[in-house]
Amino acid sequence: MFAAAFLFLGWADQPLGLGWLDPVGKIAPQDENVYSHAALHMAEHGDWSTPYFMGRFFLYKPPMVYWTAAASVKLLGPSHFALRLPSRLAAAGVCLLVFLWTGRYAAALLLAATPLFAEIANRTLTDALLCFFLVLAFWLLHRRQSWLGFGIAAGLAILTKSTAGLVPLMVYFAYWALTRKRTLWWKPWAASLVAAAVAAPWFLYQFTVHQRWFWAEFVQVELLAYGAGAPPQQTAGETVFTFYGARIAATALAVVLGAVLAAWKWPPRDSQTILLGVWIALMVAAILSYQYRNIPYLVPLLPALAIVAARWAT
Repeated sequence: MFAAAFLFLGWADQPLGLGWLDPVGKIAPQDENVYSHAALHMAEHGDWSTPYFMGRFFLYKPPMVYWTAAASVKLLGPSHFALRLPSRLAAAGVCLLVFLWTGRYAAALLLAATPLFAEIANRTLTDALLCFFLVLAFWLLHRRQSWLGFGIAAGLAILTKSTAGLVPLMVYFAYWALTRKRTLWWKPWAASLVAAAVAAPWFLYQFTVHQRWFWAEFVQVELLAYGAGAPPQQTAGETVFTFYGARIAATALAVVLGAVLAAWKWPPRDSQTILLGVWIALMVAAILSYQYRNIPYLVPLLPALAIVAARWAT
């Protein structure tokens, strides 16, 4: 019921690509226009294997955001609501998983009320979908110890935002290293194989069929220029710490403060504490190491912080 109610937070639609995704830097969510165009083309022309933008291949991002938005458009017809419905469902799913994890409405309410999370939930972007698959993977690991479900969720995360989807697998290996007596050594490896089986076919297809485009756009630009290189920033004159510090203060301060106040209450050797600690630590490391700075990169941190903060909220 709570997850269904969360969908109605986005009825007051902003036009596509307008409003402020980053209220500090005054940056609009211009990528929403591009992803929506590609999804509409996919829904209209039926080429579900390869995204197109303005008549050309568009291989910078994996296809999950296009697939889900195009499927919604096929089902409901072209509209802002249809294009954004997958993100809203994903955000509602994240809130539901946070509630199931903690058993406390406070955690889910705190997450849903975080301005950054609510903004991402109502945009046709990759970040709400990525957040859902990450939280689903960690919930399956925490509640079910399911390496198979974890691997499927991680594979879907890779199909959503490429290298960002590798974070769950990194967390699993770190979690195993810290809980060897409670986690069988082969499970992270088995989960990695499942994730590869889910995600690899699309990447192999594009590399085989559209090798030149795929190499130029996905490898050289998305991975090397923006990930490992020194890409031009949307805002200038800020270090990585001042950039994210200002945006946390503006869009996610309550959930961060709640987590800081509650963190000392967690038993240090508890498996849940270890999982949440590794999740937060590796996400922070990934955000700080990635050369390009962007406010949506903070989103996968928010559910973990809300789970931690819920202990203090009681």
